[in-house]
Amino acid sequence: MSANDLVPRTIVRVFYRRLTAYWEYDLSSWDVAAGSILIEEAGGKMTDLKGERWNLRTRKICGSNGGKVHEQILKALEEANVV
Repeated sequence: MSANDLVPRTIVRVFYRRLTAYWEYDLSSWDVAAGSILIEEAGGKMTDLKGERWNLRTRKICGSNGGKVHEQILKALEEANVV
């Protein structure tokens, strides 16, 4: 099992609120498409690492159960020069 095989499972953990948030870079749309729908339908937030809404061309993602934590993670990633 490769690391990218774990991406959909990790995103679903955000949906079930077992994780508050998850971020990753250099992903393909098939790695996150289904999970992003689940997160957004449950009231969470799925964006790129700059805070723009996720789309099929997004390679760097941040998904969370919403609220202030999403912005805090994006800010921390920016301060760490990840973005």
